[in-house]
Amino acid sequence: MPEESMFPDFEDDIDVFFDGILRHIEENQNAHLRSSRNDCEIVVKAYWHTYMIARIIVYSFLDHHIGKEECIREWLGIWTRFIDSLNLLRDSLVLGLQGRIIGAAILLRPALESIITGAFYNHLSQAEFRERAKVLKGVSCGENNELPFLDVVEKAIENIEDNDDISFRLENEITKLAMKSSPELRLPKYGVMVRQLVEWGVPNNEPEFIVKHIHGDFFNKVLSGYAHSLLPESYLGRGEAPDVALSLPADKKSIQEYTRIFQGACIIILLYFLGSTEDMQKTREFSEAITKYLQNNPNADSVLASIPDQILESIEENDL
Repeated sequence: MPEESMFPDFEDDIDVFFDGILRHIEENQNAHLRSSRNDCEIVVKAYWHTYMIARIIVYSFLDHHIGKEECIREWLGIWTRFIDSLNLLRDSLVLGLQGRIIGAAILLRPALESIITGAFYNHLSQAEFRERAKVLKGVSCGENNELPFLDVVEKAIENIEDNDDISFRLENEITKLAMKSSPELRLPKYGVMVRQLVEWGVPNNEPEFIVKHIHGDFFNKVLSGYAHSLLPESYLGRGEAPDVALSLPADKKSIQEYTRIFQGACIIILLYFLGSTEDMQKTREFSEAITKYLQNNPNADSVLASIPDQILESIEENDL
């Protein structure tokens, strides 16, 4: 590997070191783009369409209720969690475009965890979903399984004075109750949240895709492998050359695998957001804005699978 592309040494001058880092990143990134242009393009497009579709949902809803920003309060919980997931996706994308695949891949799990949590508590904040929470009826959170989780939920809701704030504050209120208890209460694991969301029909399409990829890629296999460098999915576990083991440069197999799971993460995050904001999508403003966006981006389905078709079918069904 050329000497000029090696990671710089620190010699007591932060400005010189920072300049060296920038050169190192630029050289690696250019080499990475030349060798993996198609994968890089898929990653960027997946992120961009995820961001834009969610943005259209929220801002078209605000346009529909012009001058009444408070109307968004009901969805603040899921919107905040989605932004958290989006920020993690963006950081993952930046590292991925630099060829730093291990770091990029590790960020995808918390991105999924955030949107799962947001969708779960968003629906839990609504009485109709609490009443038919069959999965949660068997879940306890006390040390000896003596305290039903749904009882904690009701206690948390009682502590929230303004009903319009329940969606935004429920997760924090439940967490506070859990932490104040002695011993601390155990909150539902992500697997329980996913099963309950599926039982609620969230999202109302492709639940098998969601469950398969969350448990297969993000919780059991690929990302767990990246988190432990000696497992087969990591650089070292494949017995590659020292530079690849040190992620200098990233190898083709890892880039392709990262592209696949990044694309899957974007699809899952967007599906959960779509499934949690259905009422926001029932406006003329959304219909017009999303239709125009998808017409201007006819290849969105190449990275988001059937999501664009599902959106257009929903608009047609609602006669918007």
